[in-house]
Amino acid sequence: MSIVTKKAWTTTHRQWRRACLARLRDRRWTALAGIVFCSLQACSEPSDGTSPHGAVDASPDGAADGWVESGGGDVAADIHADVSAEAGVDAADSGVDALPDNVTDALDEEAVSEASTDGNAEASAFETIELIRDYRFLQGFKTYPATPTMTPTGALIPPTATTPPIWGLAEWYTTHLLPQGPPTMTALGAQWENATKRVIIRDGFLELAVNADAEYGGVYRQPGQNWPHLLIQQDIFDMANPQANSPIHRFQSVTLELDVELVYAHHVKEAGYDPALHACQYLMYLTLQNRNVNHPDYGNYIWFGLTFYDDRFVTLPESIAYDVGTGKYMFQMASSAFMPASLHDQPKASIHVELLPYLMASVQDAIDKGILHSSDLEDYYLGGMNMGFEVPGRSVATVRVMDFHLRGVRPTNESTP
Repeated sequence: MSIVTKKAWTTTHRQWRRACLARLRDRRWTALAGIVFCSLQACSEPSDGTSPHGAVDASPDGAADGWVESGGGDVAADIHADVSAEAGVDAADSGVDALPDNVTDALDEEAVSEASTDGNAEASAFETIELIRDYRFLQGFKTYPATPTMTPTGALIPPTATTPPIWGLAEWYTTHLLPQGPPTMTALGAQWENATKRVIIRDGFLELAVNADAEYGGVYRQPGQNWPHLLIQQDIFDMANPQANSPIHRFQSVTLELDVELVYAHHVKEAGYDPALHACQYLMYLTLQNRNVNHPDYGNYIWFGLTFYDDRFVTLPESIAYDVGTGKYMFQMASSAFMPASLHDQPKASIHVELLPYLMASVQDAIDKGILHSSDLEDYYLGGMNMGFEVPGRSVATVRVMDFHLRGVRPTNESTP
């Protein structure tokens, strides 16, 4: 964990927070009904429309198959591809209403407290912490089998590793698991590869590649059929040291930073293609979880998502739906809220986004809807995260992530009461 001490929150930042909250109060969020392509149980404990676009082919020669080592790309953000009645999602859910006052109060408690003191605000101190461990990808991955489980069965260990891996690599519902053992060393880094997937890591660099067309044997996925995943995941909540964690509402800021590049993407769209069933997505999910062991709803959680790329949509609105795999509430940020431009339009994006107002609003909405059963914001923590590919379509794609950080700012010496 990296910590940098800060002096008191500035007036400018307090004004920024209030502006964010005011903006959220004034907005109405829309729901997008349909399938939510996600089945990873990323949390550590009790666990756990369609205007299709043409294929994105950023390779220099326009090749439709195989792996491409470099090129253009695209990692757009928006929704977790919620389409069709296959999942039976409640289309009547109209989304998050105005941000409740108690969320505003919880988020702005620190600023109000500072304003009420006799000029001693500068005596307060804050710290910035890295919420993601091994964000430089130095220690490799625990690996999981094709059938979803959180029990690792192997590991991919690079030469840079000095400790057991923190990250997990999930290859749910794939036909060919990546080979175990030492990596092949390439100009890009440590590489593990087979006929349908590739992983490359080096300091601060991650490349994931999938060939779902080969996974499906050149045949389109049918309704009800599972789809291949290639996801990295880890716990955020520190199980070994619970007192080191802070409830979400105590943070002053939670920021996501990363550079993302769609190196290559080709999508087979011929007879049999259905955008309600077939897609290629690169996404990230956080879980927001009740960690109060004394509450009956302990372990219950919701998903909070950002989709960096969906081959069917250039941009996607905010939405709420329910995960096909876990049945859990899922909030999706609009891509315009965190993507400077769609990866359909340019190959790379540098993302820097403040997540805290959205995290708090999604928790409160789930409480208001009776999905989370504790109204005490002290009970809710970041539980875990996953990031990578889910590919229900016949797609071949490569995405790179660099300089990945999820940082929280909280009062110094903050701990759970």
